[in-house]
Amino acid sequence: MPVEQSGFEDAVSLQQSGHLLEAERALQSMLRADPGHFAAAHSLGVIYLQRGKAEQSESHLAFALQIDPRSATAHHDHGLAFRALRRHAAALECFDRAIALEPDHAEAHFNRAIALNALMRPEEAIASFDAAIALKTDCVAFHFHRGNFFLNKQRAEIALASYDEALAHDPTRAVIHNNRANALREFDRIEDAVAAYDRAIALKPDFAVAFCNRAQAL
Repeated sequence: MPVEQSGFEDAVSLQQSGHLLEAERALQSMLRADPGHFAAAHSLGVIYLQRGKAEQSESHLAFALQIDPRSATAHHDHGLAFRALRRHAAALECFDRAIALEPDHAEAHFNRAIALNALMRPEEAIASFDAAIALKTDCVAFHFHRGNFFLNKQRAEIALASYDEALAHDPTRAVIHNNRANALREFDRIEDAVAAYDRAIALKPDFAVAFCNRAQAL
């Protein structure tokens, strides 16, 4: 294995194990030695985003895309950086570019839905949520956030169906049981809601929000 590739894989390993600062330093060193190293620039942008440094993330991802503008994943991650900066229109453009390059990029469709919702374009957001789920039917997060979207739009019946689908794939998420209970309360199914809050609390005994919601239901 070439030394350069070995060094990059070591940096990725540090990133994956949560040693973000060490990974950041390793990637910065690689870029000083080879400013055209796309993977290092891309990964460094992702690490900056993980560390809450959205402006640095955006600039490094933009630089990575100057090196390789055909990377759908880099466009997607660039969109996440713009979203962290609350620049939702710019984020949407990035997700659109990612999808143009890779139409089956489920995460890009999902995050496009989030951006569209932030831009007050709900019907388009629904279409993007559905496109993401069609590509990745077992993704708990997609169903959960779709449920949140519909609950916020006072469409509790659709929200409930989304939460049920999420729990069918993973019944261990306390927050999904809590939000499902919130949807049940919209139908005045109070006993069912209390039971759902109970499941949330059983899974996460320090879930203060679920205790508060349960008290309101009672």
